[in-house]
Amino acid sequence: MIHYTYTASGQKLSQQLEEEGRSGTLRRYDGPFVMVNGELAWVNTPQGRMIESSLTRDEWINEFHLRDHLGNTWVTITEEPDFYTLTQTSHYYPFGMRIAGLSEESSSNRYLYNDKEFQDDFDLNWGVYPAYCGNYGARFYDAQIARWHVVDPVDRKTPSDMKEPALENSNFEWPGF
Repeated sequence: MIHYTYTASGQKLSQQLEEEGRSGTLRRYDGPFVMVNGELAWVNTPQGRMIESSLTRDEWINEFHLRDHLGNTWVTITEEPDFYTLTQTSHYYPFGMRIAGLSEESSSNRYLYNDKEFQDDFDLNWGVYPAYCGNYGARFYDAQIARWHVVDPVDRKTPSDMKEPALENSNFEWPGF
């Protein structure tokens, strides 16, 4: 089981794994800082994140994420003291599933499609790698089926005869049609 804690505005504060009645990994999110089981795991930055060096445990290095205009991370590069290393490449199908033959991974970067956190806890792959279950706040998106796993909360607050609840039923016409 996975327990999530959010603020009233939808910002994720923590994620606690529970398996067979025992507590597992605990991730706490405090702004850009991410703590895993009480230790600082990484710091999110606008260009990527800062992680502990694989060469020396006491040194922090930059991990740069090259993204497109939608926030999709295509390339991840780490900056070691004397060199740069390509640690991840990602290619996506139109609805977010990663293309297995073109994607390579040696990074623990969890922010991939639309810059949302990839949920791989308990092997949530739903049978096919590389499935994508993205955390969009209180909703989860499955790229294999290009669908959400929960009902849109805005949809339940609107009358059932509205066709476009997210647009408040304000249909508009395109000029020239």
